Amino acid sequence: MIEFDIQKYWIEGKAKKNCFIMYSRDLTTSLAESQTNNNWSWFSDLDQTSSVPRIEVAKVEWVAWLEVVGNFEMENLIPNSFYEVVFVVKLVDRAQGWEVPVNFKLVLPTEETKERQENMNQLERNRWVEILVGEFRTSPEYN
Repeated sequence: MIEFDIQKYWIEGKAKKNCFIMYSRDLTTSLAESQTNNNWSWFSDLDQTSSVPRIEVAKVEWVAWLEVVGNFEMENLIPNSFYEVVFVVKLVDRAQGWEVPVNFKLVLPTEETKERQENMNQLERNRWVEILVGEFRTSPEYN
């Protein structure tokens, strides 16, 4: 039986960057009123970021509107350090309906907002792709 984590932490490379992942089970999703949770399925896929062989991911089958929300405790971050927030997504060959750009938004505890749009049709298919949502620096006095 595969055990799935909801978050992961590791230190990457010579620069010793702190890295965190919030897996899909740790995120909250909201759908348009006419949609149900039957619009996606859960399956396991290879984790390309670690030695853990498989992770649980959500596959959107069909959706007209979707909001994904995650909360992360800033106390886990190092004061006065630079961070970036990315979504990791995979579009399969048969994925369709992505003609309209997707909005990504990051809201920081200071209520500062970072937003961007991504044309999903231009992403490489059948591989995990990182989409940068925003960057920020933690305050020097934050513990």
